[in-house]
Amino acid sequence: MIEEYLNQRLENLNSEKNKLKSQLLSIRSSISSAKLQLDDYVSSNTRPFEPFYPRKDFAYDDELAFLNKSVTDLSNNFENVNSALKSVESEISTVQSCILEYKKLK
Repeated sequence: MIEEYLNQRLENLNSEKNKLKSQLLSIRSSISSAKLQLDDYVSSNTRPFEPFYPRKDFAYDDELAFLNKSVTDLSNNFENVNSALKSVESEISTVQSCILEYKKLK
């Protein structure tokens, strides 16, 4: 009964681990896309001698802030999911150790 529970727990944790890895790949792809979008926006909206003249284009500033926030939010999300993945991997290790110890006791 205990071994069945531990094996089921291990299976559930491995499933969760795979889901988190998939999320990380998706987030990484989204970050790359957002960075490309940001780079494209900046390069297509750069004006000559921009640093020497005050900017009057507030829509540019708003869009730039939005794109920067998107990249930041995605990066934070990546870190959160990565942290969750590490927790799951740690729990998997613990459950595997419990299974081995239980088998020794049998």
